[in-house]
Amino acid sequence: MIMKLHSLFPTELWEAESTDIDNEAIGNTILEIEKEESTISRSNIGGWHSYTGLATDYRFSDVTNFVTENFKHVFLSNNYKPELYFRLAGMWAIVNREDHFNRTHIHDGADWSFAYYVKAPKGSGSIVWDDPRVRKEMRPSSFLVRNFNNPASHDCYHQTPSDGKLFIFPAWLLHYVNPNLSGEVRIVISGNIIIS
Repeated sequence: MIMKLHSLFPTELWEAESTDIDNEAIGNTILEIEKEESTISRSNIGGWHSYTGLATDYRFSDVTNFVTENFKHVFLSNNYKPELYFRLAGMWAIVNREDHFNRTHIHDGADWSFAYYVKAPKGSGSIVWDDPRVRKEMRPSSFLVRNFNNPASHDCYHQTPSDGKLFIFPAWLLHYVNPNLSGEVRIVISGNIIIS
C-alpha cells in the first residue's frame, strides 16, 4: 500500500540570517531616535515602539534590502499570479529593556509580516507563534508537550532570536514576545508586506 500525504493548510515560517548588516550602527541609530521620540502604544508592554515609517528612512536601507531580497523567495514559492507584486507597508523598531515584552497580536491589514533582530542578547525573550488551528483548544498544551517529540505538534512554537536573524510569517498568525530578562537592551525591526 502506498500512502499519499496531503499537507492541509500549512503555516509558513521563513528564517534567514544576515552577516553583512552593521547591526551595531543600526542599533545606535534606533537608540538615538528613541531619545527624540515618544513611544507608540501597540503590543508593547513597557519598552519603546517607534513610528512606522522606517522603510523609507535611508539609515535602514540595508534592512529593507535584506527583507526584500528574502521575501522574493517567499513570493515565488507561494505561486502568486505573475501580475501581482509586493511592497513593504510599514516598518518600525521596538526597544525592550528589562521585563518588557509584547503581548499576543497579529498585524492586521497586511499579508505578511517580518521581524529582524538588531540586538538580541541571550535571555532577552523568545518570539512565540500560536498554533492557528482549533485543535489546540481540544487538547491541553501539557499533553501535547509530554506526548509529541515534534515541536510543530505543540500549541505554540518558540524561536530564540539572535543578532541578524530574520523571520517572515503570515500577518494573521498570532504571536508574542516573552519578557526580556537579559539585563541588556533588545532591539528588533518589524514590519508588514502587502501583496497587490
